[in-house]
Order: sequence, then C-alpha cells, then structure tokens
Amino acid sequence: LNAPGPNQLYGIQLSLSKNTRDIYFSFRKTNGKDAGVYVVMQDKNKPDSELVDMGCHTPSQQDARLQPGWTYVDPSAQVVVVVEQVTDRAAILHVYRAPGASDLK
Repeated sequence: LNAPGPNQLYGIQLSLSKNTRDIYFSFRKTNGKDAGVYVVMQDKNKPDSELVDMGCHTPSQQDARLQPGWTYVDPSAQVVVVVEQVTDRAAILHVYRAPGASDLK
C-alpha cells in the first residue's frame, strides 16, 4: 500500500467522551467482494471490538458496509458521517458535527 496522499486517510477513529466505545470507519476491498466503508466499535479500555452491521435488514454480515448515500449518526448524536461515493479503490465521506437545537432555526 502507498501512504495516503494529501487529504487522504485509510480510516477514521472517532473517540467521544459521551460514548463508551470508540468508533472506527475504514475502507475495505476484499477480492471478489464489494468495496465499502465498514464501521467497528471497540471498547475504550479493552481490545474487544465488533463489526456494526449497517445492512441490518438481512441476517448476514456480508452486507455490513455503509452504502453510498447512507448516513450514520454516532450513539451520542454528536457526529454525522455520510458516504458520498465508493469505488473499488477509495471512498469519499462527509464527516461533520451534528446540529444541535441551538443550530436549528
């Protein structure tokens, strides 16, 4: 793998004090499988982690990735992640602070 270029990342770690677990977003492409953005939650003080099944409408984790156009809001409702685009080589995400009541007019 090449090192990420300007404005590129391999993954994102989201560590918020209001959440008991850290959240990791990563781009994965497995041979023969669809590329996508996967979300993993990990305990802050332990190595225990779990894949979050974003395709919860099926009993399989084969569709666990976030699909283009899908939105994820962290459990404390502080951060929003939108998958803008996914290709076989990369994904583009829009990550921003969730609007609070004072931000809405």
